Amino acid sequence: MNTWDFSLRISIPIKGDRTLATTELIKEFVGKVLALETEKMLLRDQEKELYTDYKEQLDVKAFKAALRIARIRAKLASGEEAETDQILNVISERV
Repeated sequence: MNTWDFSLRISIPIKGDRTLATTELIKEFVGKVLALETEKMLLRDQEKELYTDYKEQLDVKAFKAALRIARIRAKLASGEEAETDQILNVISERV
């Protein structure tokens, strides 16, 4: 049975002048990616708890909708905002 040692840097060029990554580099990268995913999961859980804490005092569904709208509006230029309002008014009458 053959065993392979991939911990050595192999100098096979790939995509330009890069070489294959070492096992240690891959382990480091995977560790950091997994840590970020864990942090994101914890933040999502905290956000859910926050909404739960405020659901009796505030219409959370309306708040989330308003937040989405505010984020979309923030991306619009001033002229686009007026046109968006006009389009939204027409659509609102039809829906």
